[in-house]
Amino acid sequence: MRWTAPIATLVLAVLASCASAQSFEYLTSYVGSYSLAQQFKAAPALPDGLTTVQTYRWAVFDYDKVTVHADRTFTSRHTRWIAAKGAIKQVQVQGSDLPGGPFTTTRDCTIVSSLNPVVSETGGTNVSPVPVSENPAISVGWDIPDYGSQRTNDAPPFAVTGAANPPCASEYANSFLLWTDSQPSATVLAPLRPTKEMSQAFHGAQNIHYDDLPWDRSFKNLTIDGTGSRPGFTGPATEQAQVKVDSIVGIERVDIPKPERSHPGKVNKIGALLLSEGFATVTTQSGPIGPPGSGGEEETVIVPGMGKGDVSLDVSGTVVDKRAHLRAAATGGPLAHAKARSTSTTRPVILHVVPTAAGHALLSAPHPAFQARYVLKFRPRGSTRTLTKSKLVTIPART
Repeated sequence: MRWTAPIATLVLAVLASCASAQSFEYLTSYVGSYSLAQQFKAAPALPDGLTTVQTYRWAVFDYDKVTVHADRTFTSRHTRWIAAKGAIKQVQVQGSDLPGGPFTTTRDCTIVSSLNPVVSETGGTNVSPVPVSENPAISVGWDIPDYGSQRTNDAPPFAVTGAANPPCASEYANSFLLWTDSQPSATVLAPLRPTKEMSQAFHGAQNIHYDDLPWDRSFKNLTIDGTGSRPGFTGPATEQAQVKVDSIVGIERVDIPKPERSHPGKVNKIGALLLSEGFATVTTQSGPIGPPGSGGEEETVIVPGMGKGDVSLDVSGTVVDKRAHLRAAATGGPLAHAKARSTSTTRPVILHVVPTAAGHALLSAPHPAFQARYVLKFRPRGSTRTLTKSKLVTIPART
Protein backbone atom coordinates (compact mmCIF):
# COMPACT_ATOMS: atom_id res chain seq x y z
CA MET A 1 0.00 0.00 0.00
CA ARG A 2 1.17 3.50 -0.66
CA TRP A 3 -0.02 7.01 0.02
CA THR A 4 0.24 8.61 -3.40
CA ALA A 5 -0.99 12.10 -2.60
CA PRO A 6 1.28 14.99 -3.59
CA ILE A 7 2.29 15.55 0.05
CA ALA A 8 3.04 19.26 -0.09
CA THR A 9 -0.17 20.07 -1.91
CA LEU A 10 -2.28 17.95 0.43
CA VAL A 11 -0.81 19.29 3.64
CA LEU A 12 -0.82 22.87 2.55
CA ALA A 13 -4.45 22.48 1.63
CA VAL A 14 -5.24 23.11 5.27
CA LEU A 15 -3.14 26.27 5.41
CA ALA A 16 -3.98 29.65 4.06
CA SER A 17 -0.60 30.80 5.32
CA CYS A 18 2.11 29.37 7.52
CA ALA A 19 3.87 31.78 9.86
CA SER A 20 5.70 29.03 11.74
CA ALA A 21 6.31 25.32 11.53
CA GLN A 22 3.10 23.28 11.71
CA SER A 23 2.62 19.53 11.49
CA PHE A 24 -0.25 17.46 10.15
CA GLU A 25 -0.80 13.73 10.24
CA TYR A 26 -2.72 11.37 7.97
CA LEU A 27 -3.54 7.70 8.30
CA THR A 28 -4.14 5.35 5.39
CA SER A 29 -5.25 1.86 6.38
CA TYR A 30 -5.88 -1.29 4.39
CA VAL A 31 -7.15 -4.41 6.15
CA GLY A 32 -8.57 -7.63 4.77
CA SER A 33 -8.55 -11.38 4.35
CA TYR A 34 -7.78 -13.70 1.43
CA SER A 35 -8.43 -17.39 0.87
CA LEU A 36 -7.79 -19.90 -1.91
CA ALA A 37 -9.27 -23.40 -2.07
CA GLN A 38 -8.48 -25.94 -4.79
CA GLN A 39 -9.41 -29.58 -5.31
CA PHE A 40 -7.91 -31.39 -8.31
CA LYS A 41 -8.77 -35.05 -8.92
CA ALA A 42 -6.69 -36.77 -11.58
CA ALA A 43 -9.15 -39.66 -11.82
CA PRO A 44 -12.60 -40.18 -10.26
CA ALA A 45 -11.89 -43.62 -8.74
CA LEU A 46 -8.32 -42.98 -7.52
CA PRO A 47 -6.87 -40.76 -4.77
CA ASP A 48 -4.43 -39.09 -7.15
CA GLY A 49 -4.72 -35.32 -7.21
CA LEU A 50 -3.81 -32.07 -5.52
CA THR A 51 -5.57 -30.27 -2.67
CA THR A 52 -4.62 -26.70 -1.75
CA VAL A 53 -5.89 -24.48 1.05
CA GLN A 54 -4.34 -21.04 1.55
CA THR A 55 -5.42 -18.31 3.97
CA TYR A 56 -3.97 -14.85 4.53
CA ARG A 57 -5.02 -11.77 6.47
CA TRP A 58 -3.43 -8.38 6.82
CA ALA A 59 -3.69 -4.94 8.37
CA VAL A 60 -1.51 -2.12 7.05
CA PHE A 61 -1.34 1.32 8.65
CA ASP A 62 0.53 4.12 6.92
CA TYR A 63 1.01 7.22 9.06
CA ASP A 64 2.27 10.34 7.30
CA LYS A 65 3.38 13.31 9.38
CA VAL A 66 4.23 16.36 7.33
CA THR A 67 5.76 19.49 8.83
CA VAL A 68 5.48 22.75 6.91
CA HIS A 69 8.00 25.50 7.64
CA ALA A 70 7.73 29.25 7.25
CA ASP A 71 10.46 29.26 4.59
CA ARG A 72 8.21 27.18 2.24
CA THR A 73 10.06 23.94 2.90
CA PHE A 74 8.50 20.78 4.26
CA THR A 75 9.62 17.49 5.78
CA SER A 76 7.64 14.27 5.64
CA ARG A 77 7.93 11.26 7.94
CA HIS A 78 6.26 8.07 6.74
CA THR A 79 5.71 5.22 9.23
CA ARG A 80 4.36 1.89 7.99
CA TRP A 81 3.05 -0.92 10.18
CA ILE A 82 2.06 -4.32 8.80
CA ALA A 83 0.43 -7.11 10.75
CA ALA A 84 0.02 -10.08 8.42
CA LYS A 85 -0.11 -13.82 8.77
CA GLY A 86 -1.10 -16.70 6.55
CA ALA A 87 -0.82 -20.40 5.93
CA ILE A 88 -0.79 -22.76 2.98
CA LYS A 89 -1.19 -26.51 2.92
CA GLN A 90 -0.88 -28.57 -0.24
CA VAL A 91 -1.30 -32.33 -0.36
CA GLN A 92 -0.38 -34.12 -3.59
CA VAL A 93 -1.14 -37.80 -4.19
CA GLN A 94 0.15 -39.61 -7.26
CA GLY A 95 1.27 -42.97 -8.56
CA SER A 96 -1.56 -45.08 -7.16
CA ASP A 97 -1.15 -47.47 -10.13
CA LEU A 98 2.59 -47.95 -9.45
CA PRO A 99 4.22 -50.51 -7.13
CA GLY A 100 4.24 -49.13 -3.59
CA GLY A 101 1.85 -46.34 -4.55
CA PRO A 102 0.17 -44.06 -3.97
CA PHE A 103 2.85 -41.55 -2.98
CA THR A 104 1.93 -38.47 -0.93
CA THR A 105 3.88 -35.23 -0.61
CA THR A 106 2.82 -32.33 1.59
CA ARG A 107 3.74 -28.67 1.68
CA ASP A 108 2.75 -26.94 4.94
CA CYS A 109 4.02 -23.37 5.28
CA THR A 110 3.12 -20.36 7.40
CA ILE A 111 4.04 -16.68 7.15
CA VAL A 112 3.97 -13.91 9.74
CA SER A 113 5.20 -10.33 9.64
CA SER A 114 7.23 -8.53 12.23
CA LEU A 115 5.33 -5.83 14.09
CA ASN A 116 8.26 -3.42 13.84
CA PRO A 117 7.57 -0.27 11.81
CA VAL A 118 9.39 0.86 8.70
CA VAL A 119 10.17 4.58 8.71
CA SER A 120 11.26 6.81 5.83
CA GLU A 121 11.73 10.56 5.60
CA THR A 122 11.61 12.98 2.68
CA GLY A 123 11.42 16.72 2.20
CA GLY A 124 11.14 19.49 -0.32
CA THR A 125 11.40 23.20 -0.99
CA ASN A 126 9.42 25.96 -2.68
CA VAL A 127 6.02 24.53 -1.88
CA SER A 128 2.98 26.57 -2.85
CA PRO A 129 0.05 26.71 -0.41
CA VAL A 130 -3.34 25.66 -1.73
CA PRO A 131 -6.33 27.13 0.14
CA VAL A 132 -8.60 24.52 1.65
CA SER A 133 -11.54 26.31 0.04
CA GLU A 134 -10.29 25.01 -3.30
CA ASN A 135 -10.86 21.41 -2.14
CA PRO A 136 -7.64 20.05 -3.71
CA ALA A 137 -7.43 16.59 -5.25
CA ILE A 138 -5.86 13.67 -3.39
CA SER A 139 -4.77 10.34 -4.82
CA VAL A 140 -4.92 7.41 -2.40
CA GLY A 141 -3.38 4.04 -3.30
CA TRP A 142 -3.31 0.56 -1.77
CA ASP A 143 -1.82 -2.91 -2.26
CA ILE A 144 -2.26 -6.24 -0.55
CA PRO A 145 1.09 -6.65 1.28
CA ASP A 146 2.14 -9.81 -0.55
CA TYR A 147 5.75 -10.26 0.56
CA GLY A 148 7.99 -13.26 1.18
CA SER A 149 10.98 -14.11 3.34
CA GLN A 150 13.37 -11.70 1.62
CA ARG A 151 13.63 -8.19 3.03
CA THR A 152 12.07 -5.28 1.16
CA ASN A 153 12.60 -1.58 1.63
CA ASP A 154 8.96 -0.70 2.32
CA ALA A 155 7.92 -3.55 4.64
CA PRO A 156 9.02 -5.11 7.92
CA PRO A 157 10.55 -8.62 7.78
CA PHE A 158 8.26 -11.53 6.92
CA ALA A 159 9.18 -14.95 8.34
CA VAL A 160 8.19 -18.02 6.32
CA THR A 161 8.48 -21.37 8.08
CA GLY A 162 7.18 -24.92 7.79
CA ALA A 163 7.74 -28.22 6.03
CA ALA A 164 8.26 -28.21 2.28
CA ASN A 165 10.71 -29.24 -0.39
CA PRO A 166 12.18 -26.86 -1.45
CA PRO A 167 12.12 -25.14 1.95
CA CYS A 168 9.27 -22.71 2.61
CA ALA A 169 11.58 -19.72 3.01
CA SER A 170 13.05 -20.20 -0.47
CA GLU A 171 9.79 -21.31 -2.07
CA TYR A 172 8.12 -18.09 -0.92
CA ALA A 173 11.07 -15.74 -1.03
CA ASN A 174 9.41 -12.84 -2.86
CA SER A 175 5.67 -13.40 -2.41
CA PHE A 176 3.33 -15.73 -0.56
CA LEU A 177 -0.04 -15.69 -2.34
CA LEU A 178 -0.45 -18.44 -4.94
CA TRP A 179 -3.19 -16.68 -6.86
CA THR A 180 -3.08 -12.98 -7.68
CA ASP A 181 -4.67 -10.89 -10.40
CA SER A 182 -1.28 -10.73 -12.15
CA GLN A 183 -0.62 -14.47 -11.65
CA PRO A 184 -4.01 -16.19 -11.97
CA SER A 185 -2.49 -19.61 -12.79
CA ALA A 186 -2.43 -21.34 -9.40
CA THR A 187 -4.82 -24.03 -10.63
CA VAL A 188 -4.43 -27.07 -12.86
CA LEU A 189 -7.60 -27.08 -14.95
CA ALA A 190 -9.97 -24.53 -13.45
CA PRO A 191 -9.49 -21.01 -14.83
CA LEU A 192 -9.77 -18.27 -12.21
CA ARG A 193 -9.90 -15.07 -14.22
CA PRO A 194 -9.69 -11.84 -12.21
CA THR A 195 -12.54 -9.40 -12.41
CA LYS A 196 -11.96 -5.65 -12.52
CA GLU A 197 -13.02 -5.26 -8.89
CA MET A 198 -10.82 -8.15 -7.75
CA SER A 199 -7.82 -6.60 -9.50
CA GLN A 200 -8.54 -3.28 -7.80
CA ALA A 201 -8.63 -5.05 -4.43
CA PHE A 202 -5.11 -6.38 -5.01
CA HIS A 203 -3.72 -2.97 -5.96
CA GLY A 204 -5.53 0.19 -6.84
CA ALA A 205 -5.72 3.95 -6.61
CA GLN A 206 -8.50 6.49 -6.57
CA ASN A 207 -8.67 10.26 -6.82
CA ILE A 208 -10.66 11.98 -4.10
CA HIS A 209 -10.75 15.50 -2.67
CA TYR A 210 -9.87 16.98 0.67
CA ASP A 211 -13.54 17.48 1.55
CA ASP A 212 -14.05 13.71 1.14
CA LEU A 213 -11.94 12.94 4.24
CA PRO A 214 -12.41 10.63 6.03
CA TRP A 215 -12.84 8.37 2.98
CA ASP A 216 -13.09 4.62 2.62
CA ARG A 217 -13.80 1.96 0.02
CA SER A 218 -14.72 -1.65 0.67
CA PHE A 219 -14.17 -4.78 -1.40
CA LYS A 220 -16.82 -6.94 0.23
CA ASN A 221 -16.82 -10.72 -0.19
CA LEU A 222 -15.28 -10.76 -3.67
CA THR A 223 -15.40 -14.36 -4.94
CA ILE A 224 -14.15 -16.02 -8.11
CA ASP A 225 -15.03 -19.66 -8.80
CA GLY A 226 -13.61 -21.96 -11.45
CA THR A 227 -14.19 -25.50 -12.66
CA GLY A 228 -12.40 -27.58 -15.28
CA SER A 229 -12.10 -31.09 -16.68
CA ARG A 230 -10.20 -33.08 -19.29
CA PRO A 231 -10.19 -36.68 -20.51
CA GLY A 232 -8.17 -39.21 -18.51
CA PHE A 233 -7.20 -42.87 -18.75
CA THR A 234 -9.61 -44.02 -16.04
CA GLY A 235 -12.16 -41.22 -16.37
CA PRO A 236 -12.14 -37.43 -16.60
CA ALA A 237 -9.82 -35.37 -14.43
CA THR A 238 -11.72 -32.58 -12.66
CA GLU A 239 -10.96 -29.53 -10.59
CA GLN A 240 -12.85 -26.99 -8.52
CA ALA A 241 -11.22 -23.81 -7.24
CA GLN A 242 -12.21 -20.60 -5.51
CA VAL A 243 -10.52 -17.40 -4.36
CA LYS A 244 -12.03 -14.85 -1.95
CA VAL A 245 -11.00 -11.36 -0.85
CA ASP A 246 -12.77 -9.21 1.76
CA SER A 247 -11.12 -5.88 2.54
CA ILE A 248 -11.54 -2.17 3.21
CA VAL A 249 -9.23 0.79 2.57
CA GLY A 250 -9.53 4.24 4.10
CA ILE A 251 -7.71 7.53 4.62
CA GLU A 252 -8.31 10.20 7.24
CA ARG A 253 -6.73 13.24 8.82
CA VAL A 254 -5.30 12.50 12.28
CA ASP A 255 -5.66 15.46 14.59
CA ILE A 256 -6.50 16.08 18.24
CA PRO A 257 -8.01 19.57 18.54
CA LYS A 258 -6.21 21.83 21.00
CA PRO A 259 -9.25 22.47 23.25
CA GLU A 260 -9.48 18.74 23.92
CA ARG A 261 -5.83 18.54 24.93
CA SER A 262 -6.51 21.04 27.73
CA HIS A 263 -9.91 19.61 28.69
CA PRO A 264 -9.37 15.87 29.21
CA GLY A 265 -12.97 15.33 30.30
CA LYS A 266 -14.27 16.11 26.82
CA VAL A 267 -14.68 13.58 24.02
CA ASN A 268 -11.48 12.74 22.16
CA LYS A 269 -12.67 13.16 18.57
CA ILE A 270 -9.81 11.31 16.90
CA GLY A 271 -10.15 8.54 19.47
CA ALA A 272 -13.86 8.25 18.70
CA LEU A 273 -13.18 8.26 14.97
CA LEU A 274 -10.49 5.60 15.07
CA LEU A 275 -12.46 3.57 17.58
CA SER A 276 -15.29 3.42 15.06
CA GLU A 277 -12.85 2.50 12.30
CA GLY A 278 -11.19 0.00 14.62
CA PHE A 279 -14.09 -2.39 14.23
CA ALA A 280 -13.39 -2.65 10.53
CA THR A 281 -9.80 -3.59 11.28
CA VAL A 282 -10.68 -6.07 14.03
CA THR A 283 -13.47 -7.95 12.28
CA THR A 284 -11.72 -7.95 8.92
CA GLN A 285 -8.62 -9.55 10.44
CA SER A 286 -10.46 -12.86 10.41
CA GLY A 287 -8.87 -16.26 10.06
CA PRO A 288 -10.14 -19.56 8.66
CA ILE A 289 -12.49 -20.07 11.62
CA GLY A 290 -13.87 -16.56 11.92
CA PRO A 291 -13.26 -13.16 13.54
CA PRO A 292 -10.60 -12.74 16.24
CA GLY A 293 -11.55 -14.43 19.49
CA SER A 294 -13.87 -16.92 17.80
CA GLY A 295 -11.43 -19.84 17.53
CA GLY A 296 -10.92 -20.52 21.22
CA GLU A 297 -7.17 -19.87 20.98
CA GLU A 298 -4.92 -16.87 21.65
CA GLU A 299 -4.28 -14.60 18.68
CA THR A 300 -3.06 -11.10 17.89
CA VAL A 301 -4.74 -8.26 15.99
CA ILE A 302 -3.94 -4.58 15.63
CA VAL A 303 -6.13 -1.48 15.48
CA PRO A 304 -5.21 2.11 14.61
CA GLY A 305 -3.62 4.28 17.26
CA MET A 306 -6.13 6.38 19.19
CA GLY A 307 -3.90 8.62 21.25
CA LYS A 308 -2.58 7.87 24.72
CA GLY A 309 -4.92 5.75 26.81
CA ASP A 310 -6.25 2.26 27.47
CA VAL A 311 -7.82 0.07 24.76
CA SER A 312 -9.77 -3.13 25.39
CA LEU A 313 -11.77 -5.67 23.41
CA ASP A 314 -14.37 -7.95 24.98
CA VAL A 315 -16.20 -10.81 23.29
CA SER A 316 -19.32 -12.17 24.98
CA GLY A 317 -22.07 -14.63 24.08
CA THR A 318 -25.55 -13.45 23.18
CA VAL A 319 -27.32 -16.72 22.39
CA VAL A 320 -29.99 -18.23 24.63
CA ASP A 321 -29.66 -22.00 24.34
CA LYS A 322 -29.87 -24.73 26.97
CA ARG A 323 -27.66 -27.19 25.14
CA ALA A 324 -24.45 -27.90 27.05
CA HIS A 325 -22.08 -26.93 24.25
CA LEU A 326 -23.70 -23.48 23.98
CA ARG A 327 -24.03 -22.83 27.69
CA ALA A 328 -21.13 -20.40 27.76
CA ALA A 329 -22.73 -18.32 25.04
CA ALA A 330 -26.20 -18.63 26.53
CA THR A 331 -25.11 -16.93 29.75
CA GLY A 332 -23.91 -13.88 27.88
CA GLY A 333 -20.64 -14.26 29.76
CA PRO A 334 -17.16 -13.36 28.49
CA LEU A 335 -15.65 -15.58 25.80
CA ALA A 336 -12.44 -13.65 25.12
CA HIS A 337 -10.70 -10.47 26.26
CA ALA A 338 -7.84 -8.21 25.20
CA LYS A 339 -6.36 -5.12 26.79
CA ALA A 340 -3.50 -2.83 25.79
CA ARG A 341 -2.20 0.70 26.26
CA SER A 342 -2.15 3.06 23.31
CA THR A 343 0.86 5.36 23.36
CA SER A 344 0.14 7.66 20.41
CA THR A 345 -1.96 8.21 17.31
CA THR A 346 0.99 7.18 15.16
CA ARG A 347 1.46 3.71 16.64
CA PRO A 348 -1.09 0.92 16.14
CA VAL A 349 -2.41 -0.85 19.20
CA ILE A 350 -1.45 -4.52 19.46
CA LEU A 351 -4.24 -6.55 21.06
CA HIS A 352 -3.55 -10.08 22.31
CA VAL A 353 -6.96 -11.76 22.34
CA VAL A 354 -7.08 -14.40 25.09
CA PRO A 355 -10.09 -16.72 25.48
CA THR A 356 -11.62 -17.35 28.87
CA ALA A 357 -11.88 -20.93 30.11
CA ALA A 358 -15.55 -21.02 29.13
CA GLY A 359 -14.78 -19.45 25.76
CA HIS A 360 -12.02 -21.96 25.02
CA ALA A 361 -14.29 -24.89 25.94
CA LEU A 362 -17.05 -23.62 23.67
CA LEU A 363 -15.13 -22.20 20.72
CA SER A 364 -12.47 -24.88 20.31
CA ALA A 365 -15.13 -27.63 20.16
CA PRO A 366 -17.69 -28.25 17.40
CA HIS A 367 -20.57 -25.77 17.68
CA PRO A 368 -23.27 -24.23 15.47
CA ALA A 369 -23.09 -20.64 14.25
CA PHE A 370 -24.18 -17.97 16.71
CA GLN A 371 -23.81 -14.27 17.38
CA ALA A 372 -21.45 -12.71 19.88
CA ARG A 373 -21.15 -9.14 21.05
CA TYR A 374 -17.80 -7.43 20.43
CA VAL A 375 -17.15 -4.36 22.58
CA LEU A 376 -14.17 -2.12 21.77
CA LYS A 377 -13.33 0.54 24.36
CA PHE A 378 -10.89 3.43 24.58
CA ARG A 379 -10.29 5.61 27.62
CA PRO A 380 -7.96 8.53 26.84
CA ARG A 381 -5.27 9.14 29.42
CA GLY A 382 -6.44 11.69 31.95
CA SER A 383 -10.03 11.54 30.75
CA THR A 384 -13.06 10.73 32.86
CA ARG A 385 -14.96 9.30 29.88
CA THR A 386 -14.65 5.94 28.16
CA LEU A 387 -15.48 5.72 24.46
CA THR A 388 -17.30 2.52 23.59
CA LYS A 389 -18.35 0.83 20.37
CA SER A 390 -20.23 -2.46 20.27
CA LYS A 391 -21.23 -4.73 17.44
CA LEU A 392 -22.92 -8.08 16.97
CA VAL A 393 -20.60 -10.38 15.04
CA THR A 394 -21.51 -13.81 13.65
CA ILE A 395 -19.23 -16.58 14.84
CA PRO A 396 -19.43 -19.30 12.15
CA ALA A 397 -20.09 -22.93 12.91
CA ARG A 398 -17.18 -25.19 13.73
CA THR A 399 -17.33 -28.82 12.72
